[in-house]
Amino acid sequence: MKPLTPESDLLPRGQKTRDRLLGAGSRVFSERGYHSTRVEDIVVEAKTSHGTFYLYFSSKQELFEVLASEVVEELSTVANSCPDLSQDILVQEWLVRFEVVYEKRHAFLRTWIEAEIVSGEIGRLAEGIVTRFTQALTRRLEETPIGLAPRPAAVILISMVERLEYYVHGRAIDATPLETIATLAGVISALVGTTTTSNGLNTGSERRAKARA
Repeated sequence: MKPLTPESDLLPRGQKTRDRLLGAGSRVFSERGYHSTRVEDIVVEAKTSHGTFYLYFSSKQELFEVLASEVVEELSTVANSCPDLSQDILVQEWLVRFEVVYEKRHAFLRTWIEAEIVSGEIGRLAEGIVTRFTQALTRRLEETPIGLAPRPAAVILISMVERLEYYVHGRAIDATPLETIATLAGVISALVGTTTTSNGLNTGSERRAKARA
């Protein structure tokens, strides 16, 4: 069953109702997980009716896919802003942007594995995000020769970043987000051969230039 009202046809009031359903869905999915969440739970959380729900979404799966698409858009913006990896300060700022998205969305992100089982679209969205980060990091690693194949190194880096965020927000390791960012930035610096001087200026590019001279 398709929703009766396409998003493009919504009036401001209808958009507010749709946004309220999305917010309620995000909270309920995050608290209960995908399989345990019912349309009834979302309707109650949004303080609306089943009839109103089906005006905007055909099922809880469709609502979840819309939420997932929003997360993909936010993370894609981060991926596309991947900086020169030899610039330690820029790398830290980039990791902070990743952390901001993950902090806001981490509870919802933990439900993706459940949802992928019943929705091929969710799986494709997840793969798309990994691909965007891998491509962005690969391009940067190609600009900064490190003696390793750029693409496998990029896959390792994004896997490390995502898993550390997952464990930190799941309280599986005793570290704060800021400590995690500092550690990740240090690992990347070690990988690409960057250092940061006491006045905050990166010297990695200078050292590589001297090595080539």
